[in-house]
Amino acid sequence: MRILPPVLTFYLNGPGGGSGDPCSNVITIAGLGSSNAKTFTGGSGGSWNTNNANACGYTCPGKEQVYQYSVPTTGIYSLTVSTASGGYVDFLWKSNSCGSTGWSCIDDVNSPGTFGNMNWSAGQVIYLLVDDENTSTGNHTFYLNGSGGGSCPAPYSIFATSITSTSAVLNFTAPNANTFDYYLKPSYASTYTVYSNYTFNPVQFNGLIPGTTYNFKVKSTAAMAHHQ
Repeated sequence: MRILPPVLTFYLNGPGGGSGDPCSNVITIAGLGSSNAKTFTGGSGGSWNTNNANACGYTCPGKEQVYQYSVPTTGIYSLTVSTASGGYVDFLWKSNSCGSTGWSCIDDVNSPGTFGNMNWSAGQVIYLLVDDENTSTGNHTFYLNGSGGGSCPAPYSIFATSITSTSAVLNFTAPNANTFDYYLKPSYASTYTVYSNYTFNPVQFNGLIPGTTYNFKVKSTAAMAHHQ
């Protein structure tokens, strides 16, 4: 009688141990704001970080999805999750190439909110990885915010305070922006004096001409508003 060796059954885990390479199915994010929102549906079938912690510090046996965004304007960007169900998912990012390593954590998320403070440069191709920490089915809808367009509206509610004969403080509201260009001129002048790349809000102007009406404009990195 021939004796056969015992049968060893085994499986492999690792960067490629799930249902395929997430970089082979990258979804493009066309722009900023809720009109460009995407919905990630989690569940089983993870390929990356199934046994080893990712940059957020968690193993993620569930499904991944990679998204791609081309940065139009240098500035600070964030990510808003508008709906969340099914437990925690991790949001991570990297630039210029897709692969299983080299990601930076934005946050681990299980409820709506705004996350991250990413300094991205014009021309960068950004990859976003959404990685499910569990294998339960759930949905997370999200979109990008930033200084490059759609979710950076023009400054508004512009008004003057602390007015003296030679100075005034200009106040304004500017969502999703922290760098500004100021434009100031007497109303009779044809051109504005421009003060570029300042972060003051409010901003005080001194050395004004007594008895003169001034026009003021403020431009964030996305759009411009006016006040007289």
